[in-house]
Amino acid sequence: MKKTKLILIITIILSIITITNINAEEIKINSNNGILYNVNDNKILYTKNEKEKVSIASLTKMMTALVAIENINDINKKVTFQKQDYNNLLQIDASSSSLDYKKEYTYDDLLHGLLMESGADCANALARLTKGNTKNFVNEMNKKAKELGMNNTSFSNPIGMDSKYNYSTMEDLTILFKEGLKNITFKKIITTLEYTLSDGTNINHTIKFYEKLDNIDIPYIKGGKTGYETNSGYALATIAYKKGTTLMFISSNAKKRGDHLKDAKKVYDYYFDNYDYQTIVKKGETIKTLNTKYLNQETINITANENIKYYLKNDYNKNDINIIYDGLDEIDYTNKYMSKIGTLSIYYKKELVKTTPVYLNQKTHPDYRLIILACITYIFIIGTTIIIVNRLKKKRMLEQI
Repeated sequence: MKKTKLILIITIILSIITITNINAEEIKINSNNGILYNVNDNKILYTKNEKEKVSIASLTKMMTALVAIENINDINKKVTFQKQDYNNLLQIDASSSSLDYKKEYTYDDLLHGLLMESGADCANALARLTKGNTKNFVNEMNKKAKELGMNNTSFSNPIGMDSKYNYSTMEDLTILFKEGLKNITFKKIITTLEYTLSDGTNINHTIKFYEKLDNIDIPYIKGGKTGYETNSGYALATIAYKKGTTLMFISSNAKKRGDHLKDAKKVYDYYFDNYDYQTIVKKGETIKTLNTKYLNQETINITANENIKYYLKNDYNKNDINIIYDGLDEIDYTNKYMSKIGTLSIYYKKELVKTTPVYLNQKTHPDYRLIILACITYIFIIGTTIIIVNRLKKKRMLEQI
């Protein structure tokens, strides 16, 4: 069978990932650093100084929580604070949780106090309880960062206190947040906005605190982590969900209180209002028409077997979607139903985003009259060829006598 390559500008994309990336200049945010990530498609959508190494304040505690969780055998085990966990927090202007140092709490309580209230006391206690001391725990934090490929990150303490050895980038924090969300315990706690501790105390997430304090309502934010230090300014990591899309926004170095949440709202609103999973092709829509040979049908339509959606701007240009078909340009009776007949390479603008197989998804019916005629013709040609060859052989033999 012959093969052909055709560039088809048609409206189809098969299970591909988002390519769109908005330049930082198109969305003005107050934070000096920011990154927006589409969790559904594993794709970065927006960046601003995302590779710059910066102080990250209490966003550090996301790694603290992840390392602690991975070293806790029984999350419901009761533990107690020691004076070293909270003694100097006031002097270093570190935040503390609502937990009473005289009471026993579960590890689960400490983790909620850490991620929801940004408790440095909980961070210190978890470091001591799981690894014996802060130094050992920080070593585990850096080891975990290296394992995750956070190559531009360093930790020097579990609470996020300003230090030239405690830094990261927005890219690396995206890796950390993604990894954390894979952990059931981490995800449950960081997306909890209101919680009751084992002693009956009710606590709220710092995100809700800032929303109320600065009169900012972002109902689609489902959780995350806030932070503030002199060097980092106001920092924020959030996850938001709306209309079937899950987005993650991380920022740092907002100078004014509330600006980190305003930035998150601006970026989320832009994408939730202007982007969606567009139906690019409908089930049953023709992808390509192929010619046939020895079949009752003159052509075979290759059709989509499902509705195909793709995350695009609402006013996207359909001409930016290109497909290269590489496969059979003719179907005959030897091609079986649902057999592979080629591949499609899908492009958005100039970037290859997906290569997918094409199957014969329509049953064919042989035209036996044409097949018999072809066989007779073949036999006739072969027979005639044999006769001619034999006559030539006899002629050469006679000439040699």
